[in-house]
Amino acid sequence: MNDVLNMANKCRSCGKAKCQVACPLHQDIPLITKLIRNNQIIDAKDILFMHNPFGYVTGYLCNHENQCAGNCIFGEVDFYEIERDLSIKFFEDLITYPKKLEVRPIAIIGGGVAGLTVAHYLLKQGIKPTIYEKNKLGGVITNAIPNFRYDKSLFKSHIQAIEKNANVIYQDINQDNLDVLNQYEHLIFKNGRWGRFWIWKRAVRELSCGNVLHGTE
Repeated sequence: MNDVLNMANKCRSCGKAKCQVACPLHQDIPLITKLIRNNQIIDAKDILFMHNPFGYVTGYLCNHENQCAGNCIFGEVDFYEIERDLSIKFFEDLITYPKKLEVRPIAIIGGGVAGLTVAHYLLKQGIKPTIYEKNKLGGVITNAIPNFRYDKSLFKSHIQAIEKNANVIYQDINQDNLDVLNQYEHLIFKNGRWGRFWIWKRAVRELSCGNVLHGTE
């Protein structure tokens, strides 16, 4: 953890941190680095994981030059290294879910990164959701990012942990079987950036579910 501490020591914890604003997740970089400097590593990783369960991925693949690192006022803090290293060090804690999970009528349509993120946080709260995925879990990270960009072993282990604890149904949701979703009270459509938007609109119009969300809602 020396590298993490050395990087955190470079941070001035600015009051109006441009790095935090530029981060798509708006991670509280000043607070996280301050906690690390105060030897409160557990608190730092808890805040980190609260907003990003895949820091071991984004720590490699994010556009850091135009986001956190590129907006450091002093040009010294590569926060993505902290994010990546903490996520790797505490990976087992990250993918450990409560032993007793409550089955709730919640369905996530799409098992890409967005859908897995929703499932992860529900599981952490002790809620067992259902995930519908037509191919395999992981979306773009699994199917499009080449292996040489980063080691996918942790991501695969994370997927396996979610697969083990959630109810995963490998089935495409389309106009012929949309009514299968009537059994759920909450629907969360995370079917990709280029997902079929009409499915969500039709679900809102035709299904009896009380709460239907789409995309980044």
